[in-house]
Amino acid sequence: MVTTIIPKQTLVITPEGETYLSQIYEELTIAIKKTYNENEIRELLLSIIIETTKETYTSKKNAVVELKNLAKNVYDFSTDKFQTYKTNGIKISLNRDFDKLSNYTEKGLEKLDHYRQNAPDILKTLSKEIPKNKNELVDKLASGVMSILIFYMSAGGMDLEGGIPDLDLHAGIGYHRHWMSHSIVSGIIFEFTSRGILNTYDQIHKNLPPTRHRFWDISKKFIDNNKELAIGSMWAGIGAHLIKDSALIAGGFKPYVGVPIEMSKGAHQGLFMANGLVSSIFGASSIKNSESFKVQNEYVLNTEVTPLEVLMDSVIHIEPTPVKLKVMFRNNDTDAIRILLKEIGESTFDHFFNQTQAKNRPKSMKGFYLEAIDNEVMLCYEYPSKATLKIMDVKNYSTVPKTKWDFVKTNKVLS
Repeated sequence: MVTTIIPKQTLVITPEGETYLSQIYEELTIAIKKTYNENEIRELLLSIIIETTKETYTSKKNAVVELKNLAKNVYDFSTDKFQTYKTNGIKISLNRDFDKLSNYTEKGLEKLDHYRQNAPDILKTLSKEIPKNKNELVDKLASGVMSILIFYMSAGGMDLEGGIPDLDLHAGIGYHRHWMSHSIVSGIIFEFTSRGILNTYDQIHKNLPPTRHRFWDISKKFIDNNKELAIGSMWAGIGAHLIKDSALIAGGFKPYVGVPIEMSKGAHQGLFMANGLVSSIFGASSIKNSESFKVQNEYVLNTEVTPLEVLMDSVIHIEPTPVKLKVMFRNNDTDAIRILLKEIGESTFDHFFNQTQAKNRPKSMKGFYLEAIDNEVMLCYEYPSKATLKIMDVKNYSTVPKTKWDFVKTNKVLS
């Protein structure tokens, strides 16, 4: 008989560490007492609930617009195909579609060959996106690890069993696959709760002593930069779990529980898949809105000084006079804007272009440029007549270029 001895592990806190923990605890106590004054507790909770509701609504509103555009594209494509097959006949239409597919395949192979030949240049370009600053690199790695962990915790691990949707098992096996836990309802509840906790922390942070441990400001900055990324990862995890539960990709199907109407197996599977896809779209939308993916090419600065210098990374460095500055940057990188336009999509572009009520559509890539000012990154177009058109704000798109921004001007505004 073999006896295995498991050594005990003891957490040792140094005197210096104990001092830091005591300081953090005392500062937290002061902030909580100030934040949760009994006379203001209702007003505070109400403001947190209102702010949390507003944030949740705004994040979902943007995703619903993308979802509507996707549905419209699918509908338009399906309608167009139906009419084409009806007019030209199935045989002719199929032959044309196969020809198109063949052309797409050839072009795809040509692109792969192009990438293979230009691999060193592409890798060199990509390497420029890797942060050179050690602290920035650590922040990026921490954000990446955090998002992966949250994804798998929400989805239920590598096998996508468990996670947020399967919390219904705690109510009993008879409640497993309940429609509330296995739909976007569970995601909205968790997002609302998460935002509420983070907004509460924000209120506590505001009431911390002026002289405090740097832990508070570091943690606040990390939360602000990664809040949307974390919520997006949670939604992506729920989406992956629900898509798997639809059993349209793998076997092992179990229908919804608690649905008040009779539904076929296909309807149940479709509902699982629809909730999974919507959750994934919600996740992608939140991740795109994360500070980690936003372009920091333009800032409105409240500062306290006069001389300023433009650094290589398009960040304005300023020294101390009470002035408010509006800084404008411009980007004319046609290749980068072409990639951005592909991400925007034709239907979204048409939607915003039509809102401008301009009569002439852009006819070439040459006139497109980006303009960054006042916390906006506007997609613009300059016509041959030199007339300019501001089409849409693109700051939340992931392919907005991070390089080749030119400093244009600074407007000084008295505060």
